Amino acid sequence: MVSMLAQAHIERKDTIMKKLIISTTLLCLPANLQVYSSQSLLVKEIAPLLTKKKAPNPVVVTVPKTLSPRTVARMIENAGFPKEVVPVMTCLAEYESNFKPHAINKNTNNTHDYGLLQINSLWLKKEGCNLSANDLLNPEKNVACAYKVYKTQGLTAWTTYNKFKHTCLAYEVNGMNHKTLLAEAKIIENEELM
Repeated sequence: MVSMLAQAHIERKDTIMKKLIISTTLLCLPANLQVYSSQSLLVKEIAPLLTKKKAPNPVVVTVPKTLSPRTVARMIENAGFPKEVVPVMTCLAEYESNFKPHAINKNTNNTHDYGLLQINSLWLKKEGCNLSANDLLNPEKNVACAYKVYKTQGLTAWTTYNKFKHTCLAYEVNGMNHKTLLAEAKIIENEELM
């Protein structure tokens, strides 16, 4: 009697294990898989599980729609801009694109301005900025190109600087503004001369 109970227990365990193996295998199949054979009780039990399981979402890294002033300032500084110009350029980024790295604007002369600092399409093929329009939607590449523009033409290359000069010179980011950084640079320069 004991051996018959033991045998029944083993068979039941074996059936459960087979169901577990089959269900694990079926659950790994794509969610849109149709089960056409309903002959097996096991298929009937598992088919509803297949429709409930969702495929995992792919991991996509994207640039936020809007960057923070701190993030923009850090990018500008990392691109090589002088420290005292970082708050001014951050201000320009706010006025040019509202900190939106994917901003695109069409000008009256049929050129386009791209990205965070609205680099004009005329700069796409110029030396140092040899980039595509799509590249300029990458904020780091845009800021690096802006640095080339700055080195060539200065801050006046941006019409927003001409319009909002006083605002941008007083612009604060991370507790620093152009005047305090400029004064700090002069103090350091004077100490080096002594």
